[in-house]
Amino acid sequence: MKVTGIQAIPCRGRWMNWTFVKVTTDSGLVGWGDCTEWVRVQGHIAAMGYLAGLVIGEDPMNIEKIWQKMWVASYAGGKDVNVAMCGIETALRDIVGKTYGVPVYTMLGGKCFDRIRLYYDYCDKYLEGMQGTTTWHDGDGSLEGVA
Repeated sequence: MKVTGIQAIPCRGRWMNWTFVKVTTDSGLVGWGDCTEWVRVQGHIAAMGYLAGLVIGEDPMNIEKIWQKMWVASYAGGKDVNVAMCGIETALRDIVGKTYGVPVYTMLGGKCFDRIRLYYDYCDKYLEGMQGTTTWHDGDGSLEGVA
């Protein structure tokens, strides 16, 4: 199996941007990653374009080899490169998990919790405040508002 493509998919949200990574293979498997860093979206998308040239043609099962290749080729690349590498690595792990039919957390040591607390920093309650006006706006902290 070989990596045939890497695509950055930026998504604009209300208060932040997300950047998802799609890694495709010649076997038809697709891996998904997330390299969200909401300040410099275009910077890490550009870095991902550079890194794609290093990853395409590689066996996605060799994550450490690919990571080392990206790191050595971009050692002084800075934050944008590191963010892009994270998204690519996550997508490669998704491919490996799909290949073996296990969730990624199994490959990383197993599940620790059956439930986790919800953290909702970027919901309506977060938007409480003046919002650039002179009128106070209450945020919706209900479960429906969070959803």
